[in-house]
Formats: sequence, structure tokens, C-alpha cells
Amino acid sequence: YVITPVLAGFVAVLIARPLFAGREALALPLAYSATTFGVLVGADVLRQPPLYGPGPMNLYVIGGANILDLLYLSGLLALAAAYAAHHLLERVGTPVPDDAGPTPPASPTHRLARSLQEQYDGRPSDSIRTASVAAHDAAAQAHRALELPDAPDPARPWSGLGVPGWVVADQANLDARAATATADPPEAMRAWLAARMLVGVGRALWAARLASIRARAAAYAIDLAIVTAPAVAVWWFLAASIGGSLVDVLSAVSFVTAAYGYIAVAFLYDAISETAFGTTLGKRLLGLEVRDRNFRRPGWLAAFVRTAPRLATYSAIGLGLSAAVAILAHGGVGAANAVVFGTLTNLVAFLYFLGIALTATVLFGAFAILMMVLSSERQRLGDRWAGTWVVRAARPTSGVPVAPAPMPSAPPRS
Repeated sequence: YVITPVLAGFVAVLIARPLFAGREALALPLAYSATTFGVLVGADVLRQPPLYGPGPMNLYVIGGANILDLLYLSGLLALAAAYAAHHLLERVGTPVPDDAGPTPPASPTHRLARSLQEQYDGRPSDSIRTASVAAHDAAAQAHRALELPDAPDPARPWSGLGVPGWVVADQANLDARAATATADPPEAMRAWLAARMLVGVGRALWAARLASIRARAAAYAIDLAIVTAPAVAVWWFLAASIGGSLVDVLSAVSFVTAAYGYIAVAFLYDAISETAFGTTLGKRLLGLEVRDRNFRRPGWLAAFVRTAPRLATYSAIGLGLSAAVAILAHGGVGAANAVVFGTLTNLVAFLYFLGIALTATVLFGAFAILMMVLSSERQRLGDRWAGTWVVRAARPTSGVPVAPAPMPSAPPRS
């Protein structure tokens, strides 16, 4: 059982090379997800390996091996093997061509961080050039976010945004410094400070379009209700129709499959909706959209990465709430002399499982809100991983000045 996941990691790398030309690193999530899914199918459906013990706690411990369970270890083993194989083949194989596939552009904030790192590395001229590019990217990002046409002159990226004249002058001054390729460290720091201010101006221009935290929380609550309400009905039906004791209900293959099926359905609902429509039903009701760094609908990979952190919440709801519903449907919390899980009565067990679902939802939700509060662009963890934003569908008219700033006839000299 240890050798098989390692072999699966190597196989995933070999498969990924022809399937994902230019994106061979996709072998890493492929190895992890395929191996973990295989363990779930083997344990829940085929009851293999034969470590599956009796009792409802198998809802949480697939295979009965607790923290040493194959569900936890196999995916990590496959991921480690795929990582090693990927780097091994990368060293002995041919390099990936530049036109193998599009890659998302770096954000202005990331370029600023790179510029600062280049200063620390003793490359002031590279730092100035990167700072200049960051400011250009900030202006281009503002054009896309506000649904405005690109600047007609690349040398004047802020045209059409209605910015003050000093913004245009600072950009021209920064570009002039980048063109001279100076190696003066103090000059590089001044260029970085100017670029940081310009990036802040660009962000301020379209910040009004960012969705509020309250609206995002409300949209998430609506989406959670949309995917959870049908699941509760299915869990209730299965718990009421499966014969035997409550222990038999929670151990039944159909009920366990429905609990894990909820996790998959909730995840796919978010990812597919955002890929196909750029929004979910909850976001659409509140006028919100998900956009990538180019302010287009996110691709399938970005949508899946963005939704990945929510798997923790969906898992807690799928496992905890399903068990609580089963207790209600199978005799209720007041059932006489009903004892499950050793000394826990039905009432205590119901509160225990319901507490798991509610506590996880509140804690992970609070963590997402904290990440948005700490982010200048209101990005939660999934947004930062995928490079996405949640924005208002309607472009605000008050966020863009009506007239552009006057352009200087010649770039100022530093």
C-alpha cells in the first residue's frame, strides 16, 4: 500500500507530459487528487484494503487506521513522488518552449516585490526596470477593471484614466530612469518608491469595483444553502429508509457515499459555475463576478485552485451535518435508551456532529474574512492562490474621473 502511491506519482508525471504540453507541473495535483480519489473509492465502495472496521466512526476514518489512514498518506506519497519525478525529467528533458501555452501575467504588487528583491540582490538597474513595468501594469489593470479601452500610446499608460498631472509626470520620470539603466542604489530605491505610489494610484482607481466583504459573505451563504438544502433532503431520505440501528445507517455504503458526494458536488458547483459563467447563483443575485488578472472569467484551473480552500468547510458539513440529520431522521434526539458511540446519547451525538459543521463553517469563514481584511484587494486565500478578484458586475460611474489629466509634451528629466 506504500509502493502503489509512489508508482502512481511517477505515472502521473508521464501522463501529464503529453496531456498538458507546456504545463507538466499539473502532474502534481493530478497525482494527489487521483490517488486520494482512488483510496476513497476503494475504502467506501470496495471496502479495500480490509482495514475497514465496523461502526459509524468509519465516516471519519476510512480504512480504520486513524491518522495513519491511507486516505491521508497516499495522496501525500503520490505528490512527493510526482514532485521528484517532475524535477528529474525536467533536468534530463528538453526545455519547455516559450510559446507552449499562455501564463497569467504577474500582478503589479508582485512586480514591486520582485523589484525590491532585485535591489537586495545588488541589481539596481534591473530593479528600476521592474519598477517601471509594475507601474505600467497598474495602469493597464485599471483600464481593464474599469472596462476602458487600452491607452493608445504605450509610453503614456495613464491616458484616459483622468489621473492628476503629477501621476503622468512621475511615470515619465520613472520610464526615463529605466531607460538610462543606472546602477545607482539610491536611485533604484527612489524609483521603487515612485512605482509603489503609482501602483497605489492604479488600485485606487478601480477599488470601488471590488465587492464588499458583506456582499461576498451573503453570496457565499446563499450558495451554501443552494447546495446544502438538497443534500439534507437526500441524507434524511437515506437515514429514514435504511433499516437497522443508527450505527447501521451511518455505516451504510449509500449514506457514506452521499456524505462524500456532497463535498464533491459543492466543490464542482463553485468551480464549474465560475468557469462557465464567471459567477455563481449567490453572486449573481448580489451582482458579483469572479475575474482573473486579465479581468476575464477564470479558467478551469484558476477556478479549481480558487475553490480548493473551501474543501475544508464542505468536508466538515458533509461529515458532521449528515450525521446530525441521520440522528434526527432515525428516531430523533429523544429516542429512548438509544446510545451511540459508546456513552453518547442521541442528543449529545446530535449536538456533537452539528457542532462540527457549525464550528468549521464559522472558523473557516472568519479566516476568509480576516484574509480579505488584511488584503488591499479583498482577496481571500483562494483568490491569492488563483490570482482572482470578486468584483461588482456593474462598473461604477463615480470611480472614474470624467476627463483625463493633461499629458506633458516631453518626459521630465531626473
